[in-house]
Formats: sequence, structure tokens, C-alpha cells
Amino acid sequence: MIVEGHKCSEIVVSTTTGRIQMNADDCEIIYLAPDTSIHRTIIKIGIKRKAGIRWIKEMDLPVLQIPDPSPTVGGYPTNSSISKASFLAQTGITVPIADGWHLVQVENKQKITRYSVKISRTDSVIFSRTNIEGFLFPQEMLEFVKSVIVQNDEITFFDIDTLIYSNERRRLNGDYTLTIK
Repeated sequence: MIVEGHKCSEIVVSTTTGRIQMNADDCEIIYLAPDTSIHRTIIKIGIKRKAGIRWIKEMDLPVLQIPDPSPTVGGYPTNSSISKASFLAQTGITVPIADGWHLVQVENKQKITRYSVKISRTDSVIFSRTNIEGFLFPQEMLEFVKSVIVQNDEITFFDIDTLIYSNERRRLNGDYTLTIK
């Protein structure tokens, strides 16, 4: 949210339903609906003054759901091939967001809170762990990858739970798979 001639800290945003989160450092606002039945809301924009708030704009806007985050390991999207060395250089599975030209992990915007993983060779599961808390790879898995995994083995992450804008818990649809090259 930008208002010409005013700093982010001077801008006030309110809504008729739900709530607004605003970062006064970069003027980013996020609208949080109280439930999924809300499809439109009115947003008011104002400027802080000594005598109160001078409201300058009121808009009736559609409310859209934030899309599911896309998990990556080291920037590799699902169904990618990754070298064993590149995989071992990573610390975990992330759900980065676009920040200019780069994808970065911003934990207060979206993060993985729990996931499960399995490693398959041809038609057999050779390693499996469920309900891993957080986004980091467990040491046991890294040691397995280091000593056992070979070319064409598949690492599949599933039951990926995320937290979006510190407000919405969401289980991602589908699996995220990497093939070792």
C-alpha cells in the first residue's frame, strides 16, 4: 500500500470484516478474512494526522484465497532431478515466496510446520519417516541419503503442513518429489 508523499508508518488501513496486518517498514498489507464465506470486503485507506485519521479512499474489493505454497529443496521444484551432493548441501524443505527477482524463505509469511518423507528405489520404499516437525531434514535421513541412496532413487515429501501468515494452517495437496541424478 503506497500513498504518494507519505511514509508507510503514516498510512492506516481498515476493513469492515476480518482484519488487516500491515508491515510499517515496507507498506505490505495482508487482509485476513474471518472465514471462507467472505468473498468481498471494504478497505479504507487513511493518513495519520495529529487530529486523528484523514480517510482518503474506500474500496470494495474481492477476497481471494492465498494460493498453496510450492515446496522446494534448494530451489528445485517438484519432479526435478538433483545431484546427491546438492541435496546433501540443503538443510530442509521450504516454501519460498517471490521477493523481487529471488525466491526466499520468509517464515512469518509461510513456512512448513510438519511433513513426512519416503525414499523409493524402483517399486520399493527403502526409507520412511512420518510427522517430522518443522522444515529441517532429520539427521537420520541425511545419513541414509549419504550412505545408501543411488542414481534414480526418488525422495518424496508428503502430508506437508504449512502455516501461512501466522494465521492459516493448511495441508498442501499432492506430493513433492525429487529424483537423484
